[in-house]
Amino acid sequence: MKKHITFLLLLTCFSLFSTPKETDPVLQELDKALANKEQYVKKKYAAISELKVHIEKFKLSDDKKALYNTYMSLFDEYKSFKYDSAYYYIEQAKDMAFHLKDSELLAKAKIKEGFVLLSSGLFKEAIDTLCSIENEDRLDIKTRYEYFSVKARAYYDLADYTRDPRYNINYIQKGTKHIDKAIMIVDTNTNEYWAAISLKRMKQQDRKGAEFAYSYWINNYKLPTEYYGIATSSLGYIYSEQGLKEKGIHYLCLAAIAD
Repeated sequence: MKKHITFLLLLTCFSLFSTPKETDPVLQELDKALANKEQYVKKKYAAISELKVHIEKFKLSDDKKALYNTYMSLFDEYKSFKYDSAYYYIEQAKDMAFHLKDSELLAKAKIKEGFVLLSSGLFKEAIDTLCSIENEDRLDIKTRYEYFSVKARAYYDLADYTRDPRYNINYIQKGTKHIDKAIMIVDTNTNEYWAAISLKRMKQQDRKGAEFAYSYWINNYKLPTEYYGIATSSLGYIYSEQGLKEKGIHYLCLAAIAD
């Protein structure tokens, strides 16, 4: 799914940026990123190969906790570009959590599974998976934040997909209920807070509020790559919807580079 989004971002950048007089330096940066694509892919597969070597070692020693952690790491490597492999390794992680009889490890794996499912368009399956997590109030703050955030995303994305006023208002309200829970448990001076508050404003169709939140977040915090891609693509969408073509393209290209 993410590689399809990246392709659409690239297509938008090049199809809309049609006049030769436009010389946004971001386009040159995008060209460099595309030229180095093979190096990025090689680096990604090198990391994956190393993790797979560890799997064989931990199987021999029957180190289930280490296997769980390695499967989760492989999920993280695959989640951005190959969802069938990401799903396979999250299933392996769940299996290890069952063997370890560790409900917290199982919950963490199910949250990742929910992310894979919603990213694949299986929104209701994602919600069912997340709802199967028991005693989420006992999870550590970081995991609870991820739980509420992914669950909110699932409802929000289901609303976008449904586009039926008989249902999508209810889905948006449920998404907002969960994003509010995420907002409540994190410090306001964090990337997590601004990721959640920006998403909430966007989904409530508060375009001005979302524009401010995403811009403030980008300009005042050091964003990890994944968050930077979300913030810039969201701003690109907002500006495009406002008819600000050049600003929209600028941020969409930044998002494509981040991906």
